[in-house]
Amino acid sequence: MSTEDKNKDQSDFNETTKIMIAALAGAAVGATVALLFAPASGKETRDNLAEILGSVKDSLADFAAEGEEMADKAADKAKEVIKEQTTK
Repeated sequence: MSTEDKNKDQSDFNETTKIMIAALAGAAVGATVALLFAPASGKETRDNLAEILGSVKDSLADFAAEGEEMADKAADKAKEVIKEQTTK
């Protein structure tokens, strides 16, 4: 694997991480603003908050799964490079 390929993989991971963090932050800010400006009873507010937190939880699970997939790919590539180097 070339250095260029390694840099591209790292860059892709960094961009994905930034996008996911921005999306989660946006969801948190949106949820906060919605709770502050929407007149609702305590039960409605708790229900809304539970729904929002469930959505954030799902997003984090997706992000973790994507990170795990990227780590698996990186491990496979590392094994490939080690194998290539040891067979030379």
